[in-house]
Amino acid sequence: MKNIWIFLLTLLTYGMLSCHDDNNDDASLSFGRSIYILQANGALEVELRADGAVEEQTVVKFTVGGSAVRGEDYELSADEFVLEAGQDRAKIQIQPKENYNEDREIRLELEPVAGFQLGDKRVVIIPIETKEQMIISFERDWRELEDELIVKVTVAGAVTGKYNSTEPLSIPFVIGNGTTAEAGVHYEIEGDVHAFVIKPGEDKAEIKVRYLLVEEGHDRLELALTLPDESFYFGNYNEMEIPIVGPLSMNKLAGKWTYSAFMCQDYMEMLVGGDFPDDLTALPTNNSATDILEFVTEDGMDMIKVHMTGDLRNYFRDTEIHIGSTGEEYLWETLTDLALVTSVRCDKVNLHFSPNQVKEEETTIGMRLVEGGEVLEIRILQYEPIEFLYDTYEMFEGDMEMFPLVFRFAKVKE
Repeated sequence: MKNIWIFLLTLLTYGMLSCHDDNNDDASLSFGRSIYILQANGALEVELRADGAVEEQTVVKFTVGGSAVRGEDYELSADEFVLEAGQDRAKIQIQPKENYNEDREIRLELEPVAGFQLGDKRVVIIPIETKEQMIISFERDWRELEDELIVKVTVAGAVTGKYNSTEPLSIPFVIGNGTTAEAGVHYEIEGDVHAFVIKPGEDKAEIKVRYLLVEEGHDRLELALTLPDESFYFGNYNEMEIPIVGPLSMNKLAGKWTYSAFMCQDYMEMLVGGDFPDDLTALPTNNSATDILEFVTEDGMDMIKVHMTGDLRNYFRDTEIHIGSTGEEYLWETLTDLALVTSVRCDKVNLHFSPNQVKEEETTIGMRLVEGGEVLEIRILQYEPIEFLYDTYEMFEGDMEMFPLVFRFAKVKE
């Protein structure tokens, strides 16, 4: 009987030791997940898990592999996990860098640790999200400086076409080598700034350039963008040319201008021809090079004198004019362009644009000089037609903003 109890005690002791050894064998280490994704613009935490709290500090090393290049595509906060006593979790951090290369990934594999088994998540794969490069560009590559010019810069993602940041973005610019004008003499930049600053949540910025003086041989300003860092590249316009012409004035208008072109024929046919073809039969296009507008100053009054026999004679009158402000307007006939247009008040025109019916009133027309000041563009938006565009006029209840009559005149050299 005594031998039986000794035998049973021996079996019990062996069983207890066996159970203790099994528990050691079952203690495992694994990554928290088999796959993580490293976002383009945010740090990633990778977690190591033990299936129970460790009794003492435990260091778990890992090997690093994959197609991604450490130091180029990413950085690791540590080369090992450290499980502190009483803890069952540890973390490292992965920080993305300038990861512009596609299809890169990181592979981490746990190394064996004495007293632990490696679980089914001993390897983790971490694809790296490609960072989108940003495109910066001037909105335009050429604008004349008449009075005050707003210069705009845009930024957009090369893939998404979008940009959104919680931080301001500074895009430096320099004065280009082709500049002949002198800052503070011929022009000035508001605030004397040297960068465009895009505010958080926005995708464009602007600066203001002001006219000071026109001087022959010193009438050109160039601006050139500078890339903030290697995550940006230039779009269509990284340079902008700004001829300094000064505001429209009687000095620039003085003299004779001969009719050269009606600029809206194709636009009118596209916009009106399908619905109201009869509206186009008598457009005021019967003009010739013998039709001349003359700008003179008499007795202190700025005047237009009309030397015409064509259709434009039905609108213009000999009258006093008053040159007003300049502002940016949409050029409907181009369907795309914006331009600086000066408002000019005429004391008298015939709004009916007709030889048979007359309604002479004060009105405002638009003027701008193009082609280096050799061509005058006149834009007529205020008219009440009775021989052309009459159905269009009725449909739009007299609002002819979308239907400008645009004429060009060439300067007569005397």
